[in-house]
Amino acid sequence: MPWGLTQELGNNATAPVSPAGPQWKPKAKAELHLPGRNQSHLFVVFKAPGRENLDESARLSVLRAALAGQSGLLFRDMRDKQGLGYTVTAFLSQYKNAGFLAFYIGSDPDKLPQALEGFRKAAADLVAKPLPQDEIVRAKNILSGDYYQDRQGLMSRSREAAGAVVQGFDRDAELKLVEKAQTLSPEDVRQAAARVLKWDEASVLEVAP
Repeated sequence: MPWGLTQELGNNATAPVSPAGPQWKPKAKAELHLPGRNQSHLFVVFKAPGRENLDESARLSVLRAALAGQSGLLFRDMRDKQGLGYTVTAFLSQYKNAGFLAFYIGSDPDKLPQALEGFRKAAADLVAKPLPQDEIVRAKNILSGDYYQDRQGLMSRSREAAGAVVQGFDRDAELKLVEKAQTLSPEDVRQAAARVLKWDEASVLEVAP
């Protein structure tokens, strides 16, 4: 960059902005309506910490991997066993200062109360006792497999590094998380669940016809 432009930018520069974390409500419920639809959607959202704590993020990533997808615990229990929905999964979204863990189900409108109770019971069970070792191993394998499969190309690895740097992390932050996850025990994951899955503080969103 030319020196004159560098000097001009330097003279007009302001201090870097450090945005504060979101202000979470203790508990919230919202209902949205999409007329003409036959399916309802239910989200239960739990406040989670940001990515600054590698250990906690790794624990929550293992928890999410154990719950999500067609092989996940939520799908197997609430869809395969109870027939409460078409799609059941869990999401984990974390940035530097804040994040959330959410349960989701797409269901028939008249099954939403049962689905909400199913999520409540699932959260309580995850807090009360550790997951079986084989479920933790499966979740760790999913994390590792997804990481290496998604980063086979140079473009994907470059995108990962750029995204990490923009958010203030090391370029290999995601790899460190995956490696840390391999060291965790079922009790480590249960403790993270106990810190995050606080049902009385969860936010609920219902999308109904």
